[in-house]
Amino acid sequence: MMKISIKKLETYFTIFLIISAVLYSLPSSLLMAVYTPSYLGWAALFLILVTLGLFIWLSILNAKNRNYKKIMKRFAFLIVIYGVSVLIKYLVQTYY
Repeated sequence: MMKISIKKLETYFTIFLIISAVLYSLPSSLLMAVYTPSYLGWAALFLILVTLGLFIWLSILNAKNRNYKKIMKRFAFLIVIYGVSVLIKYLVQTYY
């Protein structure tokens, strides 16, 4: 079985987090179709779930290695990135 290093998982986490934040910050009209999410909406939902799964997986691996500083940095990074994307989404909907 192939082992994936923590460094690669952290890279995937960062990439997926940024892509999902960019997709989420788009206006809601682009993410929704008539009754269900559009393809962009489904992609955003999928990437958010993958990102949260990677976050939990990396947190468990770092907790096993007693590396709590990385867990706190990753949590802060997650909150800041999603907070900025929610702020951008709010500003776009308010002013346009």
